[in-house]
Amino acid sequence: MASKEFKSVADKIKGAADTFINTSKEEEDVQNTPDTANEPDTLKEPNTVNVPDTQKKSVKTRKQKHPRINMIFYTDNHEYLEYITRLKGVSITQYVNDLIAKDAEENKETIKKFKALVNG
Repeated sequence: MASKEFKSVADKIKGAADTFINTSKEEEDVQNTPDTANEPDTLKEPNTVNVPDTQKKSVKTRKQKHPRINMIFYTDNHEYLEYITRLKGVSITQYVNDLIAKDAEENKETIKKFKALVNG
């Protein structure tokens, strides 16, 4: 009995979805917006999505200038980073990069020797 009830509910949902899809397609055909009214079908690119202006900027800037890394911090370290970066007025990225630059300067000779060994 439960399976019959489930099937009838599933049929109702499918019917409603089909009605919605068909209605949406009809409305799209009838609606004539200024953006597409005078545009020939041959100019439209296949499989494109209209992106609002606010998103176009982020899409254009997605070209990465620097290598990226996804890091996981211990809770205490993350909390510290949040506070220290607020105090110093810099981003977490800038703070971590500054730490690495300072460490690289301190270990410059060691790294130079290591590179000589590795590169032969």
